[in-house]
Amino acid sequence: MARQCSVDRRPGPFGRTVSAQAARPHGLIGWALGHLWVHETAAINDRVIALLEPAAGEQVLELGCGPGRTAAEIARHGAQVTGLDPSPAMIAAAGRRNRAAIDAGTVRLLIGDAGAVPAPDASYQAALAVHTIYFWPDLDAGLREVHRVLLPGGRLAIGFRPAEHGRPRRLDPKIYKIPTTNQLIKALGAAGFAEPIVHEVGSAAIVVATRP
Repeated sequence: MARQCSVDRRPGPFGRTVSAQAARPHGLIGWALGHLWVHETAAINDRVIALLEPAAGEQVLELGCGPGRTAAEIARHGAQVTGLDPSPAMIAAAGRRNRAAIDAGTVRLLIGDAGAVPAPDASYQAALAVHTIYFWPDLDAGLREVHRVLLPGGRLAIGFRPAEHGRPRRLDPKIYKIPTTNQLIKALGAAGFAEPIVHEVGSAAIVVATRP
């Protein structure tokens, strides 16, 4: 029997750079990634919006608003959106995209992350995060923080590529901390969420849960 050689799956310099930029885009590469995400993640973001069903007058929190396309779409439903992102470059891009909505008071953009949401308890009826939980400082703490700022009955929708579907070799696992679907469901329960429902979207999944 031929001996199998182990494969070095550690990301190279390019993979580490792309991973770091995905976590906190900046400069020319960050601008390019933001431009790419507008189109590349549109389908799953639109599916998340459809499942979340934002209603007119609701307060919605987007954790990792990126270039602001999803915030614009939610605002078109008549909801008021707070977009949170750790990248000043993405906040600037989202601001340009949503200038009219910001002036009208339907979109608000803030620098920050799920580790410390700048809002009082029970501030939002709904929250969403698409392809951003990988970069949260602490998944469990982030989910507890989202639970804190949601009203009773509030909905949370998380779109992500589960670890059981495989991790692209170019991604740095020190930056991309990708949970399995079961790990995310368990973390949601520990944070106080109920009734998680999993929707498969190709190689991705959307988990929708409720704050009791």
